[in-house]
Amino acid sequence: MKEYQNNYGDKMEVIYMDAKEDREKQEDQVRYLIEEGVDVVVILPVDTMHTTRITNLLIDSNIPGVYINKYPDELNKEHPYGIYYVGSDENTSGVMQMEYLSKF
Repeated sequence: MKEYQNNYGDKMEVIYMDAKEDREKQEDQVRYLIEEGVDVVVILPVDTMHTTRITNLLIDSNIPGVYINKYPDELNKEHPYGIYYVGSDENTSGVMQMEYLSKF
């Protein structure tokens, strides 16, 4: 991301935050980003079973949210408007892994 950001100079600012595996801290960080008026929030969720409040904060603020690598359980394969997921389908990955292992 930092390299990508450097290619765009001052056209784009990226704010990096680390919740240190603390879901309450992650929610506070999202609140802060909303208050700062960011254009989009990209989130690697700390706890996929507790992302409803973060999703609702983003929806209520009309700020798009992109969850990466860990699919939030509450989305249940349906995405509210402005909320996205980028990552693999864990079920498909699991099947592929087992098919590969079954060859040995």
